[in-house]
Amino acid sequence: MKNRYAISDIHGCYKTLNALLFDKLRITKDDEIFFVGDYIDRGPRSKEVLDLLMDLKIEDYNVHFVRGNHEQMMIDSMKSLSDMELWILNGCNETLNSFGVFETSEIPIKYINFINEMPNYIELDEYILVHAGLNFDIENPLDDQTTMLWIRNSIPKKEKINNKKMIVGHTPKTIDEIVISLKTDKITIDGGCCYHHRYSSLGNLVALNIDTLELTVQKNIDL
Repeated sequence: MKNRYAISDIHGCYKTLNALLFDKLRITKDDEIFFVGDYIDRGPRSKEVLDLLMDLKIEDYNVHFVRGNHEQMMIDSMKSLSDMELWILNGCNETLNSFGVFETSEIPIKYINFINEMPNYIELDEYILVHAGLNFDIENPLDDQTTMLWIRNSIPKKEKINNKKMIVGHTPKTIDEIVISLKTDKITIDGGCCYHHRYSSLGNLVALNIDTLELTVQKNIDL
């Protein structure tokens, strides 16, 4: 039976992701998996996370990748000093360390290309998957690419997105908060995986079955 899953905010936690995919979900090539951004930074194994995601694609798993604000910061860091400073404030050292480099320009181009290929959202028949949310203050919320990466309090107006619900990450939530969101027009799936030691109620990597709304939770095993 084919399952469709959404997973968000891995943040360099390769061991946790691997356990979720292959021990908990036991994914097959019949399944369809939507990753909703923030694969890098903060956790210790960003390179390994990207390697795993790229390998899934190479091995013909049915996978899709939405860009998160941390991927955008990594790309932008090559443009200016101020962009690099923003990334420094948001966990770039862990990512650079995982690659064994000191500057973004030293990261192999295949990783940069992989991120550059990621769209800012994916639209399905019943959902829009986007990292942070949408700007419903403009006529077409899908025109504002920056908001898709950064907004925290996006209040849905379904009539502007063909009566579809949103699936988002970006803002860490407890499992109880995620469960409550399943009954709303904005389903939040960031379980705060990388905050394992900071908050006892977080530290979870969450997979949402987008057809049954069943949650599968893997506690962080990287930190």
